[in-house]
Amino acid sequence: MISHWVQSVVDFARAHTLLAYGLAFLLTGAEAFPIVGALVPGTAVIIALGALVPAGALRFWPLVAFATTGAIAGDGFSYWLGHRYKLEAANHWPLRGHPSLIERGEAFFRRYGGKAILVARFTPGVRAVVPLVAGITGMPAVRFYTLNIISAVLWAPAHVVMGVLIGASLTILGAVAGRLEALIVGFFVVLLLIIWLTPRAIGWLVRLMNHLRGPALTWARSRDSWFRRKIVSLLDPDTTEIPGLVALGGVLIGSTWLFFGVMQDLISGDPLVRADRSLLHLLLSMHVGWVTQLAAAVTEIGSGTGALAATGAALIWLGRRKAWRAMVYTVSTILGAVLFSAGLNLLLGHSKSLLLNTGQRTSILPGIHLAAFAALLGFLTIVMCRELTTRYRVLISIITITFLVALAFSRLYLGTEYLSITLESIAFGAAWATLLSIAYLARKAEVVRPVGLGCTTAIVFVVVGMVNIRVFHDTDMRRFSLQTQTQTMSLTQWRHGGWTHLPRRRLALFGEFDQPFTVQWVGSTAAIRSELHAHGWTLAPQWTFKSMLQFLAPHVNLALLPVLPRLASGRTDGLVMVRPSGAARSGNRIVLRLWRSNIDISQPDGKISWLWDGTIVVEHVQRLFSTLNTPVDTHNLNKPLRQLASAIPESLIVRRSYTSTTWRWNGDTLLGSSNHH
Repeated sequence: MISHWVQSVVDFARAHTLLAYGLAFLLTGAEAFPIVGALVPGTAVIIALGALVPAGALRFWPLVAFATTGAIAGDGFSYWLGHRYKLEAANHWPLRGHPSLIERGEAFFRRYGGKAILVARFTPGVRAVVPLVAGITGMPAVRFYTLNIISAVLWAPAHVVMGVLIGASLTILGAVAGRLEALIVGFFVVLLLIIWLTPRAIGWLVRLMNHLRGPALTWARSRDSWFRRKIVSLLDPDTTEIPGLVALGGVLIGSTWLFFGVMQDLISGDPLVRADRSLLHLLLSMHVGWVTQLAAAVTEIGSGTGALAATGAALIWLGRRKAWRAMVYTVSTILGAVLFSAGLNLLLGHSKSLLLNTGQRTSILPGIHLAAFAALLGFLTIVMCRELTTRYRVLISIITITFLVALAFSRLYLGTEYLSITLESIAFGAAWATLLSIAYLARKAEVVRPVGLGCTTAIVFVVVGMVNIRVFHDTDMRRFSLQTQTQTMSLTQWRHGGWTHLPRRRLALFGEFDQPFTVQWVGSTAAIRSELHAHGWTLAPQWTFKSMLQFLAPHVNLALLPVLPRLASGRTDGLVMVRPSGAARSGNRIVLRLWRSNIDISQPDGKISWLWDGTIVVEHVQRLFSTLNTPVDTHNLNKPLRQLASAIPESLIVRRSYTSTTWRWNGDTLLGSSNHH
């Protein structure tokens, strides 16, 4: 998993600090080298290394010192090259093949004057050439190095602090959700690399293909054969757009990778499967009247009839334009998405297993609407963008993506789809639409008049959607208002083994198991709150502006420090109580959390009580980066459980088998109820 990989990076940086500092020095210096510097991810690496500071892997000031020194040395070396070789530098590698870079640097220098050294430090694209131009134009060395040092002193700490803030925020999130810190750090690093690499990779591919297209066309036209004619039709500038095909190829690779990644998780039982139910329970617990109304309306607009109506409108327009190939591809797009999604659902048994524990009445083939819409809208968007200017291409793409995101979220919010099925459906729809679009654009496409196609399709789609809302909205709102199903057992059954039916460990939002459940309580939270209050327990401090300042206070007051919220299978905690542990100024406290389970208990008098699952841990407050107070769980669960049992003398201690290398727990579980008899 990516979280394990990120954790290994943290451990490696902690064990090889000099290597990490040296990497910061080399990469920040290399960013100033002409041409090559544009390919060096120095900025991204400095932010990533800064994110390791709160984890204790690196120290702040040494990292700032190495990054600052490297930035000064790199720009200084580039200045020396320009000052030493003047215009001769443009005739040697690596500038020989890129004369426009010198012109861009000179234009930047003329615009900002001496301030260009400061501005270029924070401006990608020209930073790697401005110091060189400063040397070529004869800028005095004293002035250059003064500005060079000032800019480096501003640039390096700013980026390291950015990374530190990210790392500190993720540390708090990690305290909330266990391994969530490593997961988000990994996601952040990967996202940063994707943002940095994607435009450069596409630009490099486009330049390479444009460079190779001439020789390839000459070779293909030198002899007549079916294969060579295909090469000519693909590469001829009059029949295709190479940059567009390259961009579509990138989308195809990304969506295919996402699809097979989700499929692997579904087959192997990855935490993504467990995260499905956690996210489902969380969203169901957050239902608000007007939001549910809006989500239901979006889902009704994006129904199967909406997809059919949009397809019919597009086909009618394309038929009137005699765009026969576009019509065939449109039908193939939606038909392929529907058939594939239906077959996949039957193969994986989605229709049998989806949302059976929610009380929702699921669709026969989950995900089919999302796959069909992603494929249809994706293909039509690409067909329309071919004849539009860049501004309108961006606008149409944003509208399409926004609608797909809204439709996916509405179905997740209403509990009619799982997250994994949503990702799987959209990924396949995007991949299928992109694949067919590449095949369609490989030959000279028909003129479809995109404005008319888009308006006609949108009008018909919206009208059918409004009709769906009018006809089905009331029925759908009653269906979506159903609550999660619960099981019922008697109090005697629960005490004599029924308690083992509850899960052993808390399931975090992203499918990772965390602390063991060591407490079960039957009854109201008011009853246990009353019992514990007599033994020094209090409700957790509320989240206010004043209490949040305790996270930054030099001497934290545990009586005011809020408790970080946690989820169990997507459910928010229903009761959180705290009690100091040890001396008042020890920085430790015991935290009890209770979550409502999906089991109700029938009392001997016939009344129904709720059954709560709970954890009890000792929190120790640590200071990160000498400023941030972060509560961290200690892993010994036996001691706080005994203290809780002493506060509820009529509770019952039972033992369940459990082995863990993370939590020191002997398996004892406290069973308590407001009815002790």
